[in-house]
Amino acid sequence: MVETKNKTIELWDGYEVEVNEQLFNDADFLFDLDEARQEGSFRDIVAMMFAVVGGEDVYEAAREHIIKQCGCFSIDELTKITDKIGSCFPKAGNRASRRQNWTRK
Repeated sequence: MVETKNKTIELWDGYEVEVNEQLFNDADFLFDLDEARQEGSFRDIVAMMFAVVGGEDVYEAAREHIIKQCGCFSIDELTKITDKIGSCFPKAGNRASRRQNWTRK
């Protein structure tokens, strides 16, 4: 197995995390994420997004940062962070293109 270096992203000023890109190739993770989206479980979707960047520890750090900055756990600030994490996910079109290539072989 070839080891690849994961990229890092900055969730807020000075706080960088490593993106676990291996999860983007994990069918179980993607199935669970799809199920959470279909069920509309915001809490599960957020938890799965944070799983990509370090899980519960990073979530708690983000929560503390937002509360310190805003005085409450602001959904607006949480959305800014989850948008950054979401930008790391593969685009749907890329997966569709790969599926078409698989069926042509």
